[in-house]
Amino acid sequence: MSYDVAGREWVPILIAMHLKDIIMNTAPVLPNIVNATPQGIKPAFEPVITSDRHACLLGAIATISATTLEDVFGQAEQLGLPKVGPYFHSLHEEFLIKLLARYGWVSTVWKECSKTSELPDLSIGLIDYHSELEMGRAVVIHRAKRSDDGKPVVYAIEVAANAPVRVRSDPEAVTPAWYLGIHPMNLSSTSKK
Repeated sequence: MSYDVAGREWVPILIAMHLKDIIMNTAPVLPNIVNATPQGIKPAFEPVITSDRHACLLGAIATISATTLEDVFGQAEQLGLPKVGPYFHSLHEEFLIKLLARYGWVSTVWKECSKTSELPDLSIGLIDYHSELEMGRAVVIHRAKRSDDGKPVVYAIEVAANAPVRVRSDPEAVTPAWYLGIHPMNLSSTSKK
């Protein structure tokens, strides 16, 4: 297929329109109802279990982004995560915000937390926090309505390889020392002329 000069001017616009449709159709969604029965909760996000004890932040991102841990590592490496050797020092706040944005999520800065009522509907929290080392185990924390009775529930999804339980809803286990608030990126063009 060939285009004349006038036709070629439209190609970038058509490509941009197509890409906008792809992005709009793959924007993340924050579930507001979680399947629940008297026996327990089925998380709205499928846990992506890490293979080592240091990848829980990346596992949490993979969990909320519904992708693989390998994909998150690949995206992280494109942002500068070392391919070999220690990498935990690279997972600072600014890096995590950029990595989450690659999956269509917006993140707050790290915020201290003392009770679950301070948490947004979705967050990555640090539990079992060691204040001297400034390290903890990352979990996905989700607030939603129960499907069985409509009451709100806050639960944590454990992604660490050695986690004793995958889904926890007891308030003390769910309350992190620090958290990143997460919400879907607004990809629609809503500017008014």
